[in-house]
Amino acid sequence: MKKFVALLVVGCVFFSSLSAYSEDQARVKRLISGLYDKKTTMDSQRKLISYGTEVTEFLVPVLSSENKPYVRIAALRIIGAVEDSRREDDVVLLLSDQDRKIRQEAARTLSVIALKESTIEPVKKLLNDADPNVRFNAIRALAKVARDQETQVFVNAMGDYDPRIRLFSVIALGKIKSAESVGYMSQLVYDYDPEVRFELARSLGEIATKDCVPALFALSTDM
Repeated sequence: MKKFVALLVVGCVFFSSLSAYSEDQARVKRLISGLYDKKTTMDSQRKLISYGTEVTEFLVPVLSSENKPYVRIAALRIIGAVEDSRREDDVVLLLSDQDRKIRQEAARTLSVIALKESTIEPVKKLLNDADPNVRFNAIRALAKVARDQETQVFVNAMGDYDPRIRLFSVIALGKIKSAESVGYMSQLVYDYDPEVRFELARSLGEIATKDCVPALFALSTDM
């Protein structure tokens, strides 16, 4: 009798959990449907984020080029907000999308979730994009997975007219402690953007070779 009661309790708990899981799945699917209506996109996006990484498997089909850009962008923002690196490869595929806003959002999402070296080459291609917002998010993504091999890429990006791109190039070079780049970095001592100069000082401090001293001295008079 006791065994029967115990089995009955276990069974009730199992079916209760299964029912709750099914209800959650149904709610998630309803919220994903809400992404397709501009009136409910933002609210659905916010609620889906609250579910965490468990929702992202349902978002992969939403990334399809058959869907409208605002729906795909919402899906990308959710993946970035919940920081689900399992979807990295799915997001990388969107870096070559024809819509610049999709490329921009995909790169921004990767600046949060990127972990793989295989992501580097597709992201690097965006540094030649005509849209500065795409380039900015690309350099952010590249900075996250920066390696010594990308030193010249970051050095080249320091010549971009957009200060945001120069800033993240400097951050990346400091992150990889690129001593050979100090000469190039020192050329930004008189950059017109104060945030670039601030990050330059920080990155040179990270590299901390004797070649950094003149630039750091010049920057110290600017602080």
